[in-house]
Amino acid sequence: MGPSGSGKSTTLLHIVGVYRARRGGVDVMGVDVGRQGVEELRSLRRKVGFLFQGAALIGWLSVYDNVALPLRETMQIPKDEIRERVHKALQLVRLWPDHNKYPSELSGGMRKRAGLARAIITNPEIILYDEPTAGLDPAMSAQIEQLIRNLRETVGVTSVLVTHDVQCASTCGSRIGILSEGRLQAEGGPDLLRSEEPAVLRFLGKAVAAGEAT
Repeated sequence: MGPSGSGKSTTLLHIVGVYRARRGGVDVMGVDVGRQGVEELRSLRRKVGFLFQGAALIGWLSVYDNVALPLRETMQIPKDEIRERVHKALQLVRLWPDHNKYPSELSGGMRKRAGLARAIITNPEIILYDEPTAGLDPAMSAQIEQLIRNLRETVGVTSVLVTHDVQCASTCGSRIGILSEGRLQAEGGPDLLRSEEPAVLRFLGKAVAAGEAT
């Protein structure tokens, strides 16, 4: 969590090697991302799912084909297995009845769920979420939050979320960090958001102390 422009989404892009650190290192599952070549990065990315802020579905592909794309692009597996895995992923996000629809025919929440199905189709060890509830109504946000929790608890996948949504962070997060000015200013469990930490109070727009700006 953190104010706009603090580097939250940039951090996600460093994790998958889209950006390379100018100084220091980025360690993901024991791999120094900045030192990897093209093939090594491709291997790492197979272990990471990414739910983009706008879902980033391809408009001319059906929901089914959008979800199947990572399997077709990165793995050589039979069509029957692809169909089985796509069916399972879309069932999990309650979208199988809509698998023949195109992104333009979906609501915002449905597009998020389709994007989530695509993020999990390769059975990743880590899923990165960029503002998973942005632009959704409270009911749909609650559904997405529950899906994220279910994945963490039933599949055991590690989740890294970027969000401004305090409810989403409280519901989904086991560890919460407040990023500001390129640094992690505060870190802790879900109770962190109810603490008197100055970085938390600034983020929430509350007075920190007499004479200090909110």
